[in-house]
Amino acid sequence: MFEHGIALIPINERALAATGSGGEVYINNSNVLPDVLNAIISDKFGSQWADSIVKTPYYIYGVDSATKKIWRTNGKTL
Repeated sequence: MFEHGIALIPINERALAATGSGGEVYINNSNVLPDVLNAIISDKFGSQWADSIVKTPYYIYGVDSATKKIWRTNGKTL
């Protein structure tokens, strides 16, 4: 969630560095956020407050205080 947008961001992005007797060794890239987002769900609605976002088994709900709207997403559409 962004202040004025919602996007899908890949998680656990890591590269296999080596495989040894102890198992596989992974490294993360140095960026906090990836360069490419998976999908922009909305560029009009978002949230300024983490407490205004609620996740349920089927949807994520949020309150956008700037536009005074309540939004809902299933991760694909708004």
